[in-house]
Amino acid sequence: MMVREYTPFVVVETNGDKLSGSSGFNDVTGYIFGKNSTMEKIPMTTPVFTEAYDADMSKVSIQIVLPLNKDMNSLPGPNQETVSLRKVEGGIAAVLKFSGKPTEDIVYDKEKALRSSLIRDGLRPKKGCLLARYNDPGRTWSFTMV
Repeated sequence: MMVREYTPFVVVETNGDKLSGSSGFNDVTGYIFGKNSTMEKIPMTTPVFTEAYDADMSKVSIQIVLPLNKDMNSLPGPNQETVSLRKVEGGIAAVLKFSGKPTEDIVYDKEKALRSSLIRDGLRPKKGCLLARYNDPGRTWSFTMV
C-alpha cells in the first residue's frame, strides 16, 4: 500500500455498469475524439478511472482524466447529456497496485484488503473506491481509495 497526494484535475465522465466493467467508455472517449460542442480533439491521458460512490459499489461512473493544462472554462461542452465534465479536488489517497485483468471479484478483494489495512492503521476510509486502469505493456492496474 502507498499513500499519494493528488492535485486537482478535471475528468469527463458518464455512468458505468460495474466497477470492473467498461460500459460508458465509448461515450467518454467520443468526447475527447471530437464529439463535443466545438469538435475539438483532446489528447488521451491515463489513467481511465472507474469510481464507485457507495459502499456496495453499485453506483459507478467511468472517467477519463483530461490534460492538466485544461480547466472547466477551457473545455468544450459535451454533446451527449449522459456525459459531463467534473473537477476533482484531489487530496490524499491510499493506493494498492496489482497486475492482471481486474475482474469484479479481484477488484472487490483488493478493495477489501486496502480498506482493512487502512482501518488497522487507525484511518477511516470514505465509502466507495476508485479503480485506475493503465493500458501499458506490463498491464499494471492501480486501485485507489480516497
